[in-house]
Amino acid sequence: MPATRSEKLDLRLTPQAKQRLYAAAQAEQRSVSEFVLQSALDRADETLADLRVFALSSEQWAKFQAALDAPPRDLPRLQKLLNTPGNHANALAQLRLMRGKAVHFYTAVCVIAARSARQHTALVPVTVHMRDVTDEQIERYLQAEQPYDCAGSARIEGMGITLVARLECDDPSALIGLPLIALCDILRREGMSLP
Repeated sequence: MPATRSEKLDLRLTPQAKQRLYAAAQAEQRSVSEFVLQSALDRADETLADLRVFALSSEQWAKFQAALDAPPRDLPRLQKLLNTPGNHANALAQLRLMRGKAVHFYTAVCVIAARSARQHTALVPVTVHMRDVTDEQIERYLQAEQPYDCAGSARIEGMGITLVARLECDDPSALIGLPLIALCDILRREGMSLP
């Protein structure tokens, strides 16, 4: 069921602008209100997508691919923090390192559109503000969920949320895996109608 339209937006325009809108709405066999609303929403989606999605030139794409293919730099502290712990002791150490801190995660998506040959990428940052939990709270969480295959040792989609004070992000799905809002923005830019 469509959402009830309860909000109103007023605007002033010239007679010429009004006539152009009427003509365009008539050409699409829509009411002026429907035409103006859908046109404005389409433009809003494009504007917001441009804040999170960017296209790369061939040269930039080659550099991006080279960076992905390059061997990783050795960053022991980051590795210690973000690797999957594999066991209880490592998970405990990770969560102790993160407690009371803001932890930054970055998830990316890349889509190469077959029809347009355009390449789209999006980098979605997520900042997780961890609660300043006690060792006892960490132990209870680890015993209950055993997140030993999870980067950072806290499953946000499960009981790991109890260790979190707040999130800063535009796309919470990015913390779990594929950033779905960014992906939908890319697909809309390629002309897909969702849903």
